Amino acid sequence: MTLNILLIDTSSSCVEFGYACDDRLIHEYRSCEKNSADTIAYEINKFFKTDGMSPLETHAVSLSNGPGSFTGLRIGSAFAKGFCFAAGCKLVQISSLDILANRANLSAQKFAAVISSNSGAGEFYYSVYEKEDGKCKRISGYSVALMKDISSMKIPIVSETPLPVEFSGEVELADLHETAIQSHHQLAITMVNDQTFTDISNAEPFYMKEFTIKK
Repeated sequence: MTLNILLIDTSSSCVEFGYACDDRLIHEYRSCEKNSADTIAYEINKFFKTDGMSPLETHAVSLSNGPGSFTGLRIGSAFAKGFCFAAGCKLVQISSLDILANRANLSAQKFAAVISSNSGAGEFYYSVYEKEDGKCKRISGYSVALMKDISSMKIPIVSETPLPVEFSGEVELADLHETAIQSHHQLAITMVNDQTFTDISNAEPFYMKEFTIKK
């Protein structure tokens, strides 16, 4: 039986989704337009209509669950849970940092994956990883820190967006290979095969920080 997985990422300013049949990605979509998270339901519905597949053929939805954009995470979580409920499929939640780290083009060494918190305070979400037998292994918890504190660890950094200019010459930026959806797909297959599912009634975005309104 073919394993069909819908992959969704609304955790950043660029919204992505993909559809995979076993180990083959048959569709990839990415949009960096403003408010693109609001169109994710429309784009996914358009894919199903164009491809001629039924949402009911989907076995699992894999969601990039944060940290990241508060609004994007809420939109993605609400859609993923609603889709799973309607289609009767399972939900997988994967950290956005783990998906980013899995793209690192590095040999066996420690590195940090970082995502800007966009809080205005210059903070970054991060975690430390290492490559082991070609696989990415997380070796620290998920944390929030300033770039000066992350860079003081003197290890390569993986980031999809440019770092603050004052750190451009101080840290080693690792190259990325694969797209985010391809990396997401790899991790999702493992979690689905291991049956690491999330109860949709308890599923929540991984914010890491409380949302505050600037005055």
